[in-house]
Amino acid sequence: MSAQRRQEIEDNFQAFESVVATLLPDHAGEFALLSHRELIGIFPRAFDAMWEGQNRFGDGNFSVQRITTRALDLGFLSYASSDRDTV
Repeated sequence: MSAQRRQEIEDNFQAFESVVATLLPDHAGEFALLSHRELIGIFPRAFDAMWEGQNRFGDGNFSVQRITTRALDLGFLSYASSDRDTV
């Protein structure tokens, strides 16, 4: 993984951490799409977030996080390179 891609993931995760508490009441269990440190949208399934991210930003220019009370490593989902829908 390139340093640029790793930085994008880390930046997006920091942005996600800053808003996750406000998202939990209405969106727990859903998936947040982030790009360039911004929350782009919320989706019911990881696949939907991945699809939107790929179409809007291309491979590696976004990340997906599950909205939950604890941080989860979504494996390849975190790196925007898989369409799996499980954690």
